[in-house]
Amino acid sequence: MKLTTTTQVSVDGVVQGNGGPDENRIVGALNGRPEYVASNTLTEPRWADPTVLCGDVAAAVGALKAKPGGDLQVHGSGALTRWLLQNELVEELNLLIAPVVVGHRRAQHAPATAD
Repeated sequence: MKLTTTTQVSVDGVVQGNGGPDENRIVGALNGRPEYVASNTLTEPRWADPTVLCGDVAAAVGALKAKPGGDLQVHGSGALTRWLLQNELVEELNLLIAPVVVGHRRAQHAPATAD
């Protein structure tokens, strides 16, 4: 399987759904697909029937990617997408950039350097 990510982000770096910070809807066809949750703390999810990937999550994702089938998709999780990129597990990165400034971006600036 190919791992793809789709993330909506404002020009000032805020990652969230179209409706606001509390919106977390995945609609239609996605609701009937297998669901995987990467977590080292979640043991009993409170929604439909997800598979929790814990322990060596990179190895678990690698094992999923080795299976035949369609795309393995990540929608809207900035932290998970950054982790997957750092672990070289993403084949396709889709950024949907909204031309707005939301104004409450998480500060993650690199230290300034003097030239």
